Amino acid sequence: MRHIRSTFLLLTISSLGIATPRPSTAVRQEDTIVVTSVADSGPGTVRQALLDAQGGDSITFHTSVFPPTAPVTISLASELPGFDVGNLTLDASDAGVILDGSNLGEGWVAGLQIASSNGNTIRGLKISNFSGRAIDISGDSRHNVIGGDRHIGAGPFGQGNLLSHNGNGVVMSSPGTSLNTLTGNLIGTDATGAEALGNGTGVWICEGANGNTIGPDNVIAHNYGSGIVVAESDSVENTITENSIHENGWMGILLRDGGNRNLAVPVILDYDLPAGTVTGVTCDNCTVEVFSGEDDEGAVCESRTTADDHGVFAVHHSASFAGPHLTATTTDLDGNTSPFSVPVSGTTRSLILQQGNDLPILPFRSRCTSDLPDNRIGST
Repeated sequence: MRHIRSTFLLLTISSLGIATPRPSTAVRQEDTIVVTSVADSGPGTVRQALLDAQGGDSITFHTSVFPPTAPVTISLASELPGFDVGNLTLDASDAGVILDGSNLGEGWVAGLQIASSNGNTIRGLKISNFSGRAIDISGDSRHNVIGGDRHIGAGPFGQGNLLSHNGNGVVMSSPGTSLNTLTGNLIGTDATGAEALGNGTGVWICEGANGNTIGPDNVIAHNYGSGIVVAESDSVENTITENSIHENGWMGILLRDGGNRNLAVPVILDYDLPAGTVTGVTCDNCTVEVFSGEDDEGAVCESRTTADDHGVFAVHHSASFAGPHLTATTTDLDGNTSPFSVPVSGTTRSLILQQGNDLPILPFRSRCTSDLPDNRIGST
């Protein structure tokens, strides 16, 4: 009887033209928020866009206000809101945008901050004159991408970012800050890679940040401290690959206090610059990258290869090395990258220990006496 009455009620509603409600299946669509003002705050500004954005949104810049051939400065009066919604893209790759922190006073203020947020992208911006770091990634943030392909986009750096005259360029900190990528950025130099626009340190990885990738195609040069610092024993498995690192005030790559497990540098043995060949030794099955440059860093990434089971590597490049110095880095199977090796100079070098001995090169491994079997020389 109840079923008959329900059917009668539905027929009555239908005959009266009353629509029955349906369950909602609406899903919020990702939005593109366009910045149309150079002001510090208010409608149309980058500050308001960051406040309004939700996960999955993109923030772009109107090219009539921010022409790519004549970048326009946004002078900030206070710190910008952080990226906290996740999967947010801040994209100036087709525009000319400069975020300037000159008016923020002497406090330690960052340009852009990603804190406990995943999957964000920042590209195409010039970020300058911040007393702190230009870009800060912390608080268990993962899968964030800073930069991109500098050949994509109408802006002066394409998808890459230019970071200049900041306390530091990019800082990654805290144990859960991992799987982030820096690629295609200009850190301490102009768009040509020649002009000195240094930060304090180019890239600083610390406080347990791990599993991050610096590269490829970053230019990290002219910074007052080191190009890249990996500090503290729990900051490990950070890979530094295929970058141009040169003319920094201290070291190109510095491992401090156990960072990247203090991975030892490779040793270059024989080389021939015109022939484009190098041999040397490193850790077993590690990846070696060979660089040319004017100093003890690595301005031009020439080639890469993998060492054999004994740690011996050989590079046979398809062209001559640029020189005048050669250096190399090594990356172990866990993703830790070493500093640059001791530079070698001169056109060729061949280390011959014994004439007529054509046996393969094997590294000599030093070991503590406690690791060796008793050789029974002496009474104790």
